Amino acid sequence: GISYPRVFMPTTDEKYVILKAIKTGTSYVKYHDTIENVGFSLYYPLNVLIHDKPYKALIIIDYKLSTLKSLKDTLARIKIGIIIIDIMSLLFLLTIVFLLFKTRAYKIESYIDELTGLPNRKLLKSIKNNQEDYVVAMLDIDFFKRVNDTYGHDAGDTVLKELAQAIKSSVRKDDIVLRWGGEEFLILLKCEHYESCLKTLERLRIKIKSIDININNHNIKISVSIGVCLKAKNLDEAIKKADEALYKAKRSGRDRIEVYDDKKAVTF
Repeated sequence: GISYPRVFMPTTDEKYVILKAIKTGTSYVKYHDTIENVGFSLYYPLNVLIHDKPYKALIIIDYKLSTLKSLKDTLARIKIGIIIIDIMSLLFLLTIVFLLFKTRAYKIESYIDELTGLPNRKLLKSIKNNQEDYVVAMLDIDFFKRVNDTYGHDAGDTVLKELAQAIKSSVRKDDIVLRWGGEEFLILLKCEHYESCLKTLERLRIKIKSIDININNHNIKISVSIGVCLKAKNLDEAIKKADEALYKAKRSGRDRIEVYDDKKAVTF
């Protein structure tokens, strides 16, 4: 805001900046530490016509030290603000990630049966309602109530744990075993041929019958009945048909496998 009634004499260290601004037509900013009370200068080149003659002009604006200090303080505050925002954003992101993992952990935990460690029926929600890939079997312990009445519920829990491990160790990784509820278990077998699935279930039935479960010096032996559905429109229908076959197996003497058929139940 001040006009100097004298010829402008640039300092030695700013001559280079002035010549560069004029030659390139680009504006520059230079900070000073030798000019009294001047913090920095803006060099702004112009091309002008005076009486139709072209001239090169240069506007130089000096800013006071107080302006520089104010600018530096502002930049420092902005920098601190950016750092704070970055930290808050990072904390927010970490919180979101933590909540996602926590929610996923709760979700996974809700899918697991606490007693047997097997998934429960809630897992079916995450399985496509398509039965074509599976042979569906419903397994039930024969006379399980007698175990609880004779040896107590702790013994019954031990039997369920042993049975869960026996089933889990008898199927492949692609197969799915669920605790359906009480003493019932749902098994989804992936098989290319029905016969191989039925043989797997028969081996499982024989294996369970041969297990000796020792509780308080008492040997407890169990058997299971299994109902099987080989084909259905969807998973819900397959489970219903397997359940019907299971009840037929129980009515037919237990310790057996029954395969559901729309025309008749075929005993394996």
